[in-house]
Amino acid sequence: MKKFFPWVLFLAAALFAGRMLYIRFIAVPDLPVQSTVLTDRRGAKYDLRTDDHPFILISYVQSWCGDCIREIPAMIQLQKEIGTEKIQLILISDEPSEKIHLIEKKFDGAIKVHQSDKAMSDIDIHVFPTTFLLGPDRKILLVKKEGFDWNGEEVKALVR
Repeated sequence: MKKFFPWVLFLAAALFAGRMLYIRFIAVPDLPVQSTVLTDRRGAKYDLRTDDHPFILISYVQSWCGDCIREIPAMIQLQKEIGTEKIQLILISDEPSEKIHLIEKKFDGAIKVHQSDKAMSDIDIHVFPTTFLLGPDRKILLVKKEGFDWNGEEVKALVR
């Protein structure tokens, strides 16, 4: 019996670690913006419930995140091609406003980054970017973590 106890303990620890990794990095979180107050650098509030755009692209970003910065040009291009009246681009960060300003400045004001009142880890966002495409009924059409081409054919087919 003593020989099996270390193996049982090891197996339990491995299963626990595997579950934690799955929850943190692979599982798709609920859309946290529905319970988050967003404010841009100018103090304007954003409320998903009152946004009348048919499609909304919501991305949780950080200034230090290379994939976040690389995705933004494709998002801007998608918005230009589809039309600003048809798709809304919402970028969200929990960083201080100075760092948020650096992201906005990098794209010459073509984007606004909203500041979350909650830490990303508190709303189960652990991987950056984590991006949601919402449809007219506000159901999630597509979710991607880490780098993705948001101006690709897969996305365009969903928003046309």
